[in-house]
Amino acid sequence: MKVGLLALALLVSTAACTAPPAKSGDAKAHLDRATTLYEKGDLDGAIAELREAIRLKPDDALAHYNLGGALEAKGEKLAALAEYRKASELEPGNQKFRADYERLSKQPKK
Repeated sequence: MKVGLLALALLVSTAACTAPPAKSGDAKAHLDRATTLYEKGDLDGAIAELREAIRLKPDDALAHYNLGGALEAKGEKLAALAEYRKASELEPGNQKFRADYERLSKQPKK
């Protein structure tokens, strides 16, 4: 009985950790999938999903901000800076977006 419960718990936890495929026309689904991929360490996958989310919804400040974070994590500072700037332009009142843009803009570029 305990083995069966353990197997069920593993199955459920594995299913919960797997990112479902994003619907092709749903920007939010791509954003959600990008978050899951980023958390798993798949920066390239997250970046691809975020770019698709932005293609579908270009005015999504959070998608631009998250793309900036993924690009920064990958070491692509100039591209990250551009995404942080775009997020700040789309939501000028968002202090976090502005703070990350300003922080990165003061760092040496590579």
